[in-house]
Amino acid sequence: MKITDENLLKHKPELRGKSYIAASYVKFVELAGSRAVAITPNLSDNQLNTIFNSINGLLFPGGNVNLVDSKYYYLTKRLAEMASKLNDEGIHFPILGICRGMQALVKHSKELMVPTDSQNFTSSLKWHKESPLFRNSFYLIKKDTELYNITSHFHQYSFLPTISINTTFDVIATSIDRKGKEFVSIIQDRTLPFYGVQFHPEKILFEWAPTIAIPHNSKAVRFSQSIANGFMDEARKNNHSFKSYLDENNFTLVRQNPIYIGDFLDSHSPFVQIYTFP
Repeated sequence: MKITDENLLKHKPELRGKSYIAASYVKFVELAGSRAVAITPNLSDNQLNTIFNSINGLLFPGGNVNLVDSKYYYLTKRLAEMASKLNDEGIHFPILGICRGMQALVKHSKELMVPTDSQNFTSSLKWHKESPLFRNSFYLIKKDTELYNITSHFHQYSFLPTISINTTFDVIATSIDRKGKEFVSIIQDRTLPFYGVQFHPEKILFEWAPTIAIPHNSKAVRFSQSIANGFMDEARKNNHSFKSYLDENNFTLVRQNPIYIGDFLDSHSPFVQIYTFP
């Protein structure tokens, strides 16, 4: 998505007009033994198809972007449709949406969202169902997530628990905002391996700005790690791969150096590092 944070651009004007991915998302994928490939809006159809048919899953990141007519909106919509078709053909292909990525995943239904007091906020979880995303860790993390505020939220709008009435998604867990309003924290598609978390597990693991509410205690870290591991377990259920090791290296972000921006604490969402793209 485009860099639109004027506070950041004040410090780094050379970033104006560029797109970015927070390095914490890349590290989140790598943490679970996988590699990250950037899918940007300016790819040709041929490039997009080549990448899509070589990767094992999709992560839709969060960010300050609209879900009406942005390039992010159109790209995530197209990718979700491609993933749905692949699953319909019998190939297990998961998507994990984080924060805005979760909202994009829910059929881009902006009208279902309501304002919540959940910006720069930590919370616990109330579980409603089990999920394959936590198949190997649910009973290890369930109690901690219920008793402690170990999810890190940075959103001003949320879905109400009635979301399951209007969409194909089940509510897996909910949280309570500062004013006592219950909102959806984890969702799962009823028929597809599509998952969404309204909070930011990658920030707990890899973002360190003292101005934002990010718990780094062992309980929060273990829970965030379980999400990365659970998603990668889902991704390993298909055998997509690049044609060769060298081909894989050309597409993954291993060749690109992230940019350090960790000193700019007045940014909208201060990151330690970001990857940038034209």
